[in-house]
Amino acid sequence: MTQVGGLAAFLAQRRALLSYATSLMGDASSAEDIVQEAWLRVQDTDTRSTADAVTHPIRYLYRVVRNLAIDEKRSARVRHVISGDIHDMDDISSEQPNPEQNAMSRQALAIVQQVLDGLPERHRTVFMLYRFEGLKMQEIGRRLRISVGLVHRLIHDVMARCEDALEAPSPDRSL
Repeated sequence: MTQVGGLAAFLAQRRALLSYATSLMGDASSAEDIVQEAWLRVQDTDTRSTADAVTHPIRYLYRVVRNLAIDEKRSARVRHVISGDIHDMDDISSEQPNPEQNAMSRQALAIVQQVLDGLPERHRTVFMLYRFEGLKMQEIGRRLRISVGLVHRLIHDVMARCEDALEAPSPDRSL
């Protein structure tokens, strides 16, 4: 593509390129920068006589605009992450529970412990083997010489009692 022919092709497609870049970037100012940079790159590659640029100048311009838009969006994302926008920091949660969560967890644990302490021995044993030792229901049934159906029912019963106790209002818990 000759210097004059390339400029003519660029000027003929400039509005369409701006529209395309605006759709990719979301704003006209960035699109203008992208189109201008695309022209500079095409001029630079023209001096190195890139076959694609010479053979299909319009297609090449669109590809350069698209690639520059993608690069700019990536760069903007990286800049945003690196800048550490303080307002976005509010959305980042810590993996550490806060004091209120710790207190609620301790309270829930105490309630579950009370439920477990008040259970019949068989219920407690089945639940402990299942939840804390990780045994499968079939293994528990074999070990305690009870049916898998009974193991399932006992586990379900303990879980329901724990849920009821956790949901029940108590005098020391605020509503």
